[in-house]
Amino acid sequence: MQDEEWAPLELVDVVELASGKVTHQLYVWPYGSGQLFEHDKLTPVAMIIQHGFDMDPEQDDLAFRKALAAAYATAEPKLSEHVDFKLDQVSKKATPSESAERAIQKAAIERLRKELGYSKERYRLFDALTKAQQAAVREEYPHLYPYESFHHFENLGIPPYVALGRWAGIDASTPLEQGAPHTRGAWPVWKWLKAAQTKEIDVAKCSAALNKHLPPPTIMAIVWYVTTTVVAGVSPYELWARELDSDRAKNEAAVHMIRLLAAIVDGSGDDAAVELAERAEKHLAKEPTFYLAAVATFALAVRARRRGEPFPTRFYKLAAGANFLGNGSNLRDAIREIFELIPMAERERFLVLYGMYFTAITDEEIVKGRTREVPVLIHAWCVADLVPTEKVAKGLVEDMATWNNYPKPKQAALDIVKKVGPICVPYLETALKTSTSKHKDVLAKALALFAAAPAKATASRSRSGRRGSARG
Repeated sequence: MQDEEWAPLELVDVVELASGKVTHQLYVWPYGSGQLFEHDKLTPVAMIIQHGFDMDPEQDDLAFRKALAAAYATAEPKLSEHVDFKLDQVSKKATPSESAERAIQKAAIERLRKELGYSKERYRLFDALTKAQQAAVREEYPHLYPYESFHHFENLGIPPYVALGRWAGIDASTPLEQGAPHTRGAWPVWKWLKAAQTKEIDVAKCSAALNKHLPPPTIMAIVWYVTTTVVAGVSPYELWARELDSDRAKNEAAVHMIRLLAAIVDGSGDDAAVELAERAEKHLAKEPTFYLAAVATFALAVRARRRGEPFPTRFYKLAAGANFLGNGSNLRDAIREIFELIPMAERERFLVLYGMYFTAITDEEIVKGRTREVPVLIHAWCVADLVPTEKVAKGLVEDMATWNNYPKPKQAALDIVKKVGPICVPYLETALKTSTSKHKDVLAKALALFAAAPAKATASRSRSGRRGSARG
């Protein structure tokens, strides 16, 4: 089904012409992604990544790809996504040794599926598994491929391979596998964090529990490990929520984890946030690292609020780099928590350092099971009302004046312009005269927000006896 603007997932049955038999299902997502499954099977035989069609080398068949490409091109109704079936390429067949290794890996996954079954819990406690299930994990672990598809583990309720050996007690543990008492029995640290990530428990309870049972050096080691061990988007126990479906949900979950780690740091000592910030500055000078500046910055903010102080000037540069969350994510409105702690006289200076970027983008979100794109305002837009200066007014109007194509978050922009105030008026008047934007209407509506108040309404008695009004 095609929904013109939101482009939902498309499901296609692949039918063999000679027999009329359905042989495969092809799922196609917006923006050139998809997977091909054998009919009624759960393991994909091909993937579409950035419009490119890639089959498992063991099953690749050029003749099949040609037939599939022809069918795709002539499907009715027409499919919306372009797919490159790479008809000029022949996949390299795996060597006998590679084939044998893949067969072992496949058998390991199948055994784990049989023993563990599907799990809604993300993730199970290893100690809660039966002895047979524990044995299966330990026996098959050596046969699993480190970069095995994420969903193989996720659906079974076991963590990504990067943490699987430690989770099962096979490899040496990290601070995340340490225990902290819980009313339901001892929980490892990762379970406390995961429960707080999913809001099963609140941030304050998680911070209090960990800080009660673990010394400050261990708390620092936990936070540092969680913040700096994200490799290719995969983190131990997926604490940065890669498993969530939509960009908006992932972004919100990442910000929630940043707030959680910040609270845990501050709960470990009066100056723990300063210690983390100083360490982060040294690390970031050598190597860019997702989340680190944000966690340190928010820990400083928690400390400042607790002490009734402004955000420390010496860490402005660190805070300005806190927006670097990777994978298209940033702090969005959460950065307001930092701006609110900066004296009004210094906010514009900090905003310039942070990045005077007024930008509108689109977010993917899931509504009633369907993916759709929603326009949102980011970067400087998120704090414009907290910095109501000439420079900010000019910047936000200039952004609106250049809006073209695609849906835009008009009402959100109008709400912010109204809060920034009449300082925007001369820039709006100029933009209305010079802009060629396809969304020029938003400029007119913004200017109208500051028009002279209409004449007072006059009241009169209607024939029906009800009161009416005439607007001036």
